[in-house]
Amino acid sequence: MTLFNKCKGKPIMLKRKNKLWASAAALCAVAGASAAAIIMGGAPHGVPGDGNCAYDLKCEGLERPIAVATLAPRLSWKLPDGWKSQSAYELQVGTDSIAVANGGESDLWGTGRVESQQSVGVEYAGDALASGIQAYWRVRVWNEAGEPSAWSKVGRFGVGYIDGNEMPGEYIGMSSGSSGNDVVIRLGRGWYRANTYKAEHDGPAVKACIDYVKGRKVEHLLVTDDKWVASESGYRDTGAWQPLQFGGERIEAALEPESMSTESLDDGRQWTKATVIKVNPREVTPQTTAPNRITAVHTPVSIASSGDGWLVDMGHVFTGWFEMEMPPLPQGREVRIAYSDHLDNGKFQTQGGEADIFVSNGEPGERFCNKFHHHAYRYALITGIDKAPETKSIRGLQIGNLSGESATFRCSDTDINAIHDMVKHTLECLTYSGYMVDCPHLERAGYGGDGNSSTVALQTMFDAAHVYSNWLTGWGDSMQEGGMMPNAAPSATAGGGGGPYWNAFMAFAPWRTYVSYGDSRIIQACYPYMKEWMGFVENHTDDDGLLRRWDDPYYAGWYLGDWIAPDGVDVGGESVDLVSNCVVSQ
Repeated sequence: MTLFNKCKGKPIMLKRKNKLWASAAALCAVAGASAAAIIMGGAPHGVPGDGNCAYDLKCEGLERPIAVATLAPRLSWKLPDGWKSQSAYELQVGTDSIAVANGGESDLWGTGRVESQQSVGVEYAGDALASGIQAYWRVRVWNEAGEPSAWSKVGRFGVGYIDGNEMPGEYIGMSSGSSGNDVVIRLGRGWYRANTYKAEHDGPAVKACIDYVKGRKVEHLLVTDDKWVASESGYRDTGAWQPLQFGGERIEAALEPESMSTESLDDGRQWTKATVIKVNPREVTPQTTAPNRITAVHTPVSIASSGDGWLVDMGHVFTGWFEMEMPPLPQGREVRIAYSDHLDNGKFQTQGGEADIFVSNGEPGERFCNKFHHHAYRYALITGIDKAPETKSIRGLQIGNLSGESATFRCSDTDINAIHDMVKHTLECLTYSGYMVDCPHLERAGYGGDGNSSTVALQTMFDAAHVYSNWLTGWGDSMQEGGMMPNAAPSATAGGGGGPYWNAFMAFAPWRTYVSYGDSRIIQACYPYMKEWMGFVENHTDDDGLLRRWDDPYYAGWYLGDWIAPDGVDVGGESVDLVSNCVVSQ
């Protein structure tokens, strides 16, 4: 179920309505966590700057993050194009972007010239920061000959609500007239369900606030409370969000507002008072990663008749959304779009029941696009329309949240090049929402085994520092008393494979992230978990020093060894002990 939550509170004195909407989108899109911490970035990967200046400015591995989860953020940059090294740097950080850009006014921190080659992870050491503040910064550097660069463009970072209890407002949802400015939050359940993450409230629910920030002053303009109203939208998800049961989306156009204008929202829509939801106190951890974004747009290579429908071939497999401009349809007509990543002997087979349904309102110009759901597909079978859709009416929107490539590879062997490109595209399609999954359609789980086998390749090919920061936070959140670990994180339920190689992601990934990105703080944050898990392993080690199979408790899942052995190789018996002891002895 999706809700529209619409504020009817006091007037908000902003001149431009779209400026208010931008603020709402930035600070309100969160369920069960600090609002300012969910959307942490989003600009595409940096490119060489304009001439003689540093570029690709980042804070906590993110480009222009709206909020970071620390009061001592780390700043990074790349040297001007063609430079061999850096001998010194100077940073200026202030609360006024124009003042920083024009005159270098740095009311928060001005380092002066610092003799250092460090350009990654320079820790902020200026005036004390506070939750909600927005800071702007720039840097200039000196080369090995002592020659200065020009000042960089101005970067930005904000500070989120470090303590989740510090954030004002209430969790609100729906239990079953407007003001001059409407703030609308669209909520989808996603993983927040009683049957997956054992949510207290079976979703959706949101806690949000909109802040006005001027200099060092932060004022709460609007918070979620019992003054909000809610309405069901025309959106439904159709799956159980369990392995092979993700389903898709059902959108009834007649129940969807034509726009976010006050007139459209009030046109015949029934609004009821939002319900304040009691959520038990808990530690809140931020989502320290960039949001998903559209990374590529694909168009069909062919559209052909297939049974009573139309088979669309997008040319290759990718993870993303399906977008289609609908032809004229009678009111109530259902258009079904099913998905698959392959054909079985030339025939289409829906994978895992993944399909979307669009119910027409009979209006011209109707459009379908996924909103809270994605698919991994090459083929789409469309039924419910009489004529073949035009190629230009369909787009595949590939999504992901990696921050661009960090390495390229080419050699004289075309087969090796093709293998590299296949691996690279696969990793792009597996990495979204702040972690890497085993498969983006059937299970969507952040398995530690898959992570261990792919971390070096992923971190070599891409800037994935923020992904691992977020993913490892999920692993830490998932540890149970005594050091027991699940096989995947974020962790919803047990099952699906596990054992030392899966659990050991908590030990291997922090070190590999440090080696790849120079992030020592991630080692410090993860070390207590690494130590506790090794204690769990020690408790299951015999006097001969060999690890033996532990029980299959609910949270630890299966105890596996080599899970991708060649045909004819036994993956059970002594093989499991051999592989497991090799893992813990690394």
